[in-house]
Amino acid sequence: MRTVPMMRVEVAGAIVTRPGVLDVLQYDSDGKPTISRIRPQLQADEMLVERVGAIPAIVRRPYA
Repeated sequence: MRTVPMMRVEVAGAIVTRPGVLDVLQYDSDGKPTISRIRPQLQADEMLVERVGAIPAIVRRPYA
């Protein structure tokens, strides 16, 4: 059994660690993943903000 990778993110100005989640972006014709990415786990009403040269931030999703 593998351990879950932990990722550093900024939440409300504090650096915390969150478990990583694998997102498959593309499959080949046999159904095997060919392109994937890992991102921090998000809770309800959160969204990930990627920042160049800094660790990602997690912010509350604005209500429309």
